[in-house]
Amino acid sequence: MATYLSVVNSVLRRLREREASSVNNTFYSRLVGELVNDVKREVEDAHNWTHLRDTVQIATQNGTFRYSLTGAGRRFRILEDYSGRPSVFNDTDDLTLKKAPSSRWMTRQLNDNDISPGRPEWFDINGFDDNGDPIVDFYDIPDATYEINFDIIAPQDDLSTNGDDDDTVIKVPSQPVILGAWSRSIYERGEDNGYLSDLAYRDFQAALADAISWDMSNSSDNRNWYVV
Repeated sequence: MATYLSVVNSVLRRLREREASSVNNTFYSRLVGELVNDVKREVEDAHNWTHLRDTVQIATQNGTFRYSLTGAGRRFRILEDYSGRPSVFNDTDDLTLKKAPSSRWMTRQLNDNDISPGRPEWFDINGFDDNGDPIVDFYDIPDATYEINFDIIAPQDDLSTNGDDDDTVIKVPSQPVILGAWSRSIYERGEDNGYLSDLAYRDFQAALADAISWDMSNSSDNRNWYVV
């Protein structure tokens, strides 16, 4: 897997520009670094990459219904299991939790004066904490410690162009990121009347499709359809 600096340099070489010893070397290397971040986000959002999968575990406490999914970040996505249900699992009791029908429904349940604690069976995402991680509510309000696993996609934060992230590995496949940033760089220069940037963009789309196909072939979580 490629580092942020190596991806920026791969783009610079394609533009016939001098390689940088740091993303922060010049204004232009920083510009390419920004374009790499833009395409990295696009690639991350295009598919539930194996490279971005994580499991966040919450250990509930008696009487507390609100928790943070620490490390999930603002762009997280909850994966689905083979039957299309959110992959949120009570590992203590071997039970899959259900997503609340609506946030309003969840609020009504939690504000019911007659509510008594029990085993959580529902969850709802209720905003984000000060660290940018999602907040989750459970119902029933837990009456004991339950270990609840959230299987998620956690996209990587944007990488810093000040040089601090030069050696940071880009988690998603690097080839689509390189070709996409190259296409945007050509377009930004405006020297080709759109022709070369269009060709580079088609290369980016092909590389992205190939990477998604490869990743799907190595995952057992894709849905299978059968004639019945």
